[in-house]
Amino acid sequence: MAPPQEDKRQAAREVIDILHEISTLLTVIKELRREAAERPGGAE
Repeated sequence: MAPPQEDKRQAAREVIDILHEISTLLTVIKELRREAAERPGGAE
């Protein structure tokens, strides 16, 4: 079993990875919304 400090580091790395994935998804959504707004009849 890993020492508690190593467990905390691993948990922190996993949180950072999840936040990075969320950031990537938000960027994709933002780009898709921008593209939709540029099209005639797109979202406002």
